[in-house]
Amino acid sequence: MRTNTHVDKPSPTGKFRIKFDNTLQELYKNDPFRFHEWGGIQMFKGSELVYSRSWDHEDSMEDTIAGMTANIEWVNDNTLRLAGKYKDSQASDTLIITNQTDQSICHLNVSLGKYEQFQILDLVPGQQVLLKINHSPDFLIASGVSDQKNKFLLNVEDVPKLRELDGVSQYELEIKQTDLKTTHEEKR
Repeated sequence: MRTNTHVDKPSPTGKFRIKFDNTLQELYKNDPFRFHEWGGIQMFKGSELVYSRSWDHEDSMEDTIAGMTANIEWVNDNTLRLAGKYKDSQASDTLIITNQTDQSICHLNVSLGKYEQFQILDLVPGQQVLLKINHSPDFLIASGVSDQKNKFLLNVEDVPKLRELDGVSQYELEIKQTDLKTTHEEKR
């Protein structure tokens, strides 16, 4: 059963806040597989809007945003996890993300497949964040923007595995200076 989701939740220290709304409406009575879904996500640092995205679409059969919002939780003060109900909620592997640029990453969206996503705020140069993930990622898409308004999009088909110990795999993603695209470069 699909449900509407409305979340307004501060991070553990209150430095950040997420506002998330997702509404589902059946298009035809007695046909739960056709629905209209709309909503948005907003992330704040204090009162400053750091990230915003909205959606409005029709779908059939597939869960979209609704399938990823069974668990919305802050895993630390600057990292939010959105995960679906279809995956084991017991995280077993880890992903280490490192900012190897000379710019702070204001917002980083990391998608690890259909039902797991992380929103990371304020990742300063040289900083790492360790994420507990549900499973070995089949693919990884990371996108974001720096404090200098440089954007990046990384689509990693084979996420580099650092090591495996006692059945737990550790993966790594480095955001490098060469990954950042300036506004001037995007317009070409």
